Amino acid sequence: MENWAFLGGEMHLLNLMKDGKEYSTPVYDKYILAKTKEILYRHEALESWDFPRAIQEYYHSLEFSAEAKAILNAIRELNYDQEIKGQLAIDRFRIIEDQYATISVYLLLTDDAQRSMDVLLEAREFLKDKKNLQESDESKARLSIAKAYNSLARFQINLKPSEFNNYSIQTSYVSKLDDYIYFIPLGDVMKAYSCETGFLTEPKEMGSALSL
Repeated sequence: MENWAFLGGEMHLLNLMKDGKEYSTPVYDKYILAKTKEILYRHEALESWDFPRAIQEYYHSLEFSAEAKAILNAIRELNYDQEIKGQLAIDRFRIIEDQYATISVYLLLTDDAQRSMDVLLEAREFLKDKKNLQESDESKARLSIAKAYNSLARFQINLKPSEFNNYSIQTSYVSKLDDYIYFIPLGDVMKAYSCETGFLTEPKEMGSALSL
């Protein structure tokens, strides 16, 4: 019987920066980058067979399903610029900010949700000191982030900018997690949420201005 050897390797995804700015920002839309990071943070590591699921998670997170399906069809067919029924050519894909739900908000409605967010914030802060991190400690922190994001998934809502406008202008109890991604802590969440009607586009209580 022949012995078969399986070739493989390890790939690391780097986020390169210069003078405090990410190299990717001049090329990609901020919203696209924020959603990409959000999906990647949910996974400590990805195997090749995980890619289709991660891609599906990514496009589902964009909250415009018809366009997402058309884009996925174009990617499968490597269609960059052709007019083909049922596909949206990759080079024509653009985010229309007012039309789609480009803002994600985590509503921390339970103690467990708040604890998960606290773990997430602590792990993210821990990873900032990369020069002094042991590889095992970094892996633990990334695993904590992935678990926290998975726990928080059911508390996430996606909003159009117009639905979030009153909060961006008039409230201070909304915290920014990343570009286009925010959370409202347990102590303040009922100012923005009703058990009967859901998220309130008009907050119950105003605060000082939040800078987006």
